[in-house]
Amino acid sequence: MLVSRSIDSRGFLRGLLSSALLLTTVIGAPALACAIAEGTNADGSPKWTSRQGALTEAAAIQGSRYQEFCGLVTPSDAVAYATTDRPTAETYIDGRFWVFTRDLSLGAGGSVTIHSLLSGGGNSQMDIVIQQGTSGLELVATTPGGNSPAIPIDSTASPYRGWHEVDFTYNQSGTGTGSVVIQLDNDTTETISGLTNSTIEDAWLGIIDTTGATGNMRFDSYEIVRQGDASELVLCDANADGSINPGDVLRANAEVAELLPPPGLASGQADCNGDGDVNPGDVLFINAIVSGLAPNPNL
Repeated sequence: MLVSRSIDSRGFLRGLLSSALLLTTVIGAPALACAIAEGTNADGSPKWTSRQGALTEAAAIQGSRYQEFCGLVTPSDAVAYATTDRPTAETYIDGRFWVFTRDLSLGAGGSVTIHSLLSGGGNSQMDIVIQQGTSGLELVATTPGGNSPAIPIDSTASPYRGWHEVDFTYNQSGTGTGSVVIQLDNDTTETISGLTNSTIEDAWLGIIDTTGATGNMRFDSYEIVRQGDASELVLCDANADGSINPGDVLRANAEVAELLPPPGLASGQADCNGDGDVNPGDVLFINAIVSGLAPNPNL
């Protein structure tokens, strides 16, 4: 996550925070970083296994197996992605992540492939693609057996639409009975069914393929699980406790004031106004939601 800060905002927000004890009680311990490289975290859980291209690591917390919480930043005009080979002959994968599209520009016919699930032979079994449609950006899932209908990406719902939550479910079954489900922002859902697909061995996240794209892209809070459902993301939930409450105001305050490092979920969670930074504007919007003066963007 990239965070814009200024001397003025730090002084303003430090004045809003009455004590370090309050921060420790409400917000909890600082987060730990996660490198995009081979190896393990301090708790023994694996990191991303490799990277391709010019990835920049964003702030992240440690994740357990199949929970790669690393945040990624990459230009959209060149191939650059992180890989994990944790899946092993998986017949079911459920996952989700944040993607920031406000800085992305696509020409006519342009597209970026941002996520792939691959078989042991290195063949993609599901790609998630952002493409330029007739009325703006669209999200689509592609498979060797067919593609999903395109889902329009709403980037006009100010102030919230900078980050978008992408959810997906992959099912490998018998001949002609596999399926892929994709959902955008906990709303529109599309399904590809009747697939003859393979088990999954690798997952890639970032810019896997690109045509006619400019601008940076950001990803955060990537999680895949091999049973059950990946946990739900909540926009403006700065402290990642599953709801928007006064603790989120304090958490966002602390990040802008540099009193605490941002947690792994901060990019998509605390950037409530969707401008790509965690700044005083986010504190104001979160406070307005808590106070009932602004609508909850998750409803």
